[in-house]
Amino acid sequence: MIVAGLMGGIGNQLFQYSVGRRLSLKLGTELRLDPSFLRTDHGPELTNRPFLLDRLEIGSRVITPDELEEFLDAGMSRIRRTVNEASMKLIGRRPLPNPRVFRERDKNFEPGVLDLPDGRYLYGYYQSELYF
Repeated sequence: MIVAGLMGGIGNQLFQYSVGRRLSLKLGTELRLDPSFLRTDHGPELTNRPFLLDRLEIGSRVITPDELEEFLDAGMSRIRRTVNEASMKLIGRRPLPNPRVFRERDKNFEPGVLDLPDGRYLYGYYQSELYF
């Protein structure tokens, strides 16, 4: 399964969906959409945006919070999860990244994204038509 994290307005959501869709088709796996970022209030620094892809017939399902937790936990060892949970309580951040989460490095096309293996969560804007 590929999970596309959604953020921003409809244009951003379409880019994020598109890269996830292309990768899932290439791998022959399911694409799930994660709108949880859109459902969180990020304060005055960030404009809140609604989830809009549900108005289109795109054939991808929204991942539930329980499914997302299970998906992300499967990518981490027990020790890594424990360290991250303790760090969140003590300092408010997770020091050890989840190996399943692929974070966009910059705003340019990254060809390696299209070679990622199954079981990845895509986090970023992916604003390039080259991902299509």
